[in-house]
Amino acid sequence: MNFVSIFSKRIAIAGIEVGDTFLRLVQLVNVKQNKSLPKVHKLGEVKLNKGVIVGSSVKDIPALTAAIKQLVKVSGFHGNYAIASIPISETYSKIHTLPLSVSGSKLNDAMNLAFDFQSPITRNEGYADWETVSTDASHEVLFMAVPKAISDDYIHAFQDANVKLLALEVHPHSMARAIITKPEENLLFTHVHETSASITIIKNKAVYFCRTLSRLPIDKKTITDEMSRIKQSYEVSETPIKAMIVLEKAPIVKPLDKDPRIITNPGAWIISLGAAIRGLTPRSDDTAISLLSVGTEDAYRFQRANVVAEFLTDMTVVLSVFFSAVFLGAWLFMVSLQNSVNEQLSRSIAMVPPPDSLALENKAKLYNNTVKTAAALVRTEPRFSMVLAELQKIVPAEITVQSLSLSSPEQNFNLNGMAASRNALVAFRNSLQESNLFADILLPLNNLELKQKIPFTITFRLRDPKLIFPN
Repeated sequence: MNFVSIFSKRIAIAGIEVGDTFLRLVQLVNVKQNKSLPKVHKLGEVKLNKGVIVGSSVKDIPALTAAIKQLVKVSGFHGNYAIASIPISETYSKIHTLPLSVSGSKLNDAMNLAFDFQSPITRNEGYADWETVSTDASHEVLFMAVPKAISDDYIHAFQDANVKLLALEVHPHSMARAIITKPEENLLFTHVHETSASITIIKNKAVYFCRTLSRLPIDKKTITDEMSRIKQSYEVSETPIKAMIVLEKAPIVKPLDKDPRIITNPGAWIISLGAAIRGLTPRSDDTAISLLSVGTEDAYRFQRANVVAEFLTDMTVVLSVFFSAVFLGAWLFMVSLQNSVNEQLSRSIAMVPPPDSLALENKAKLYNNTVKTAAALVRTEPRFSMVLAELQKIVPAEITVQSLSLSSPEQNFNLNGMAASRNALVAFRNSLQESNLFADILLPLNNLELKQKIPFTITFRLRDPKLIFPN
C-alpha cells in the first residue's frame, strides 16, 4: 500500500465541453523540459442525444451521466477530476466598472450588493462568482450568476459518473483561454451550434460581451445582421472591434495548434482545450469564475477530502474483514484442535497409553500455544489508519509529503517532505505539537538559507501508543 499517494498534490484534471449534441474531453500535461508548454495527453468525443441538454439546462441527468462515463472510457482518461464548460444561454453576466480604491473586502462587498440588487437571478435562486478582468484605469469586474438548479444538475450527473467537478464555467470563458489574441484588441467571435449560436466579444483574454441566439432556424443572414448590430452598439462606448472571426477559424494557442489530433478540426476542440488549460493552473491560483456553490480551491479541498475519506473507509473495511477472517480461522482451528484432543483422550482412557503418548502431549501443548499466539495477534494489531486520519487533518496544502515510515507504535515515526515556505513548515510543526495523538516533535534546523521549497524531515511519536490498539 502506497501511503504517500494519499498526500500527493499532483492530480489529473480534464477539460470537458458540454454541447447540445456532444461531449468533448481534453486532458493536458506539462512538458517536463518546459512546464510552460503543455501538450495534449488524452482526447475524446461522444455524441449526445438531442433533448438531453437544452440551452444550459440538463433535461435528462441519467443520459448525461451515461454519456460522461462513455466519454471517459473512449478518451482513456484515468483521473476523476474535471472542469466542465457549459453553454451560456441561461446565465447572467455583466461588467462592473469600479474605482481602483475599491479592492479586497470592499470589492467583495460591492459584488455581493450587485448580486442582491442588480442581478435578475437572486441569491436564493442561484450561485454567483466574479473576477477582475482589468485594472488599468479602474476595476473592471466580470460578474456572473446561474440558477442553482442548472449547476446542481451538472454536479449530480458528473458525480454519478464518478467524475468530481472542480469548476463549472461557460463556453466563452473557455474559448478566450485557448485562442490567440493581442492585448487591447477587441475581437468578435461567432460560434454556431446545432440548436443555437453565440456571439462573443473578447479583449485581453476576458469576455466583455456575449449573446446567444436560440430562435430557429438560425441562418447565416440572421447571424450576420446580429453581429453588425452588436458591433455598432459596442463601439459607441468602447474601442473599435479589430476583427470578426468565426470560431472554427480562430487561431489556437501554441504549441497545442500543432497536435495532429487537433489540427484536423481545430475549431471543434477550442472550448475543451480552454477548460483543460485551466486545469493546469494550481488550485490556489485559480481565481477564474466558477458557477458552483463554492470556489475552485474549496471545491478541490472538499473533493480531495472525500477521496481520502473513501480511502480510509475502504482500508478500514479491508482490515476489519482481514482480522475477522484471522479470528474466525483461529477459532475454527482451536475448535478442531479441541475436538481432536478430546477424541484422543477418550481413546486413551480405554487403552494402554501408547509409547508415543509423551510426543502427543507435546504436540497438544504446541497447538495450544499456536492458538494463543494467533488470538494475541488479533488483539494487539495496531490501527495505523488513526495515524493517517490525524495527519490528513494536520498536513496543510503548502506541505508535500514524500515518505512516511510507520514501523512500530512505540517507536518514532519519520516524515519526509517539501515545504512551500519556512512559515508553512513552522505551522506544520506547531499543528503536530497541538495534536492530542502526537508527542516529542523534532524538526532539525537545516537548509536555513532556503526560503521556498524547503526539504525537511520531522520525527515524532505517539503520545499514547495504546490509543491505536483495539480495546
